[in-house]
Amino acid sequence: LLENDTDSDHCIWHSGSLPSSYIDSASDGPLVLSAYLKNDFGISERVDSNSVVIDHTAPDLASASVTNSDPTNTAVFSLSYGAVTGTYSDYCINENDSAVADCSWTTGSLPSTRTMTGGDGSKVLKVWLRDEAGNVSSPVLTASVTLDTTVPIVTIANPSAGTTMGSSSASSFGVSGACSEDGRNVVITGDASATVVCSGGAWSASLDFSSALDGTVSISVNHSDSAGNNATPASRSFVKDTSAPTVAISTPASGASVNLSNQASFPVTGTCSENGRNVVITGDASATVTCSAGAW
Repeated sequence: LLENDTDSDHCIWHSGSLPSSYIDSASDGPLVLSAYLKNDFGISERVDSNSVVIDHTAPDLASASVTNSDPTNTAVFSLSYGAVTGTYSDYCINENDSAVADCSWTTGSLPSTRTMTGGDGSKVLKVWLRDEAGNVSSPVLTASVTLDTTVPIVTIANPSAGTTMGSSSASSFGVSGACSEDGRNVVITGDASATVVCSGGAWSASLDFSSALDGTVSISVNHSDSAGNNATPASRSFVKDTSAPTVAISTPASGASVNLSNQASFPVTGTCSENGRNVVITGDASATVTCSAGAW
């Protein structure tokens, strides 16, 4: 058997039957085997095989990279590639798996995206190319990128909802809570605003409600992680009351007489602004009564 050679003078003769297989020694390219038989009477006519292309050269991929930010909150990784040397017919991309034996080969061009399936954590992709002859390229690894789809946590712990602030505390009303992303901002918006840093799983702020009108005031607190995941905002309402209460004496008129018959039960009435709160009377006589329906 001769490789790409028809000159029988170049034959190396072998005894026995014709072989069922042949190991070529030719370089890459078309290969035609020419067969001769010989007996004591001479050499047969040449018989040529069909032409087969020999390809021992694997394709080569220069590089592969993930273009998402690191960390990223999307499981769809965008990919870019370096130059390809040679041709390929299919490819394999494994997620955190270095075994080519685990490949599920896909026919066609390298994809522009790949969806991660292994949950959150560090991701390294390994890429192989394969040509039609079955030659497999050396693997190319991407740099590690962390997938983080976990939603951060932020809460408001203190003070409790409905807490009242007065004129002395409205400009520096303390609020605090819990957060999950140390070193990341906690952003407070609403009737007062501030941005503070989560530290040790907690945050606190002194809020200025001076510009808010008296009544119900509210804040919303948000928090995000480095991968871009946003927490479910926490909200809470408080009461701002900076108006001084009013109280007045209506009856009896100033100068009314206290005599022997009424001194033990001298009636006094008036108006008040804080229903449910005490009206405290002091002086030559004292009492504590409750403001009800604007009167005492």
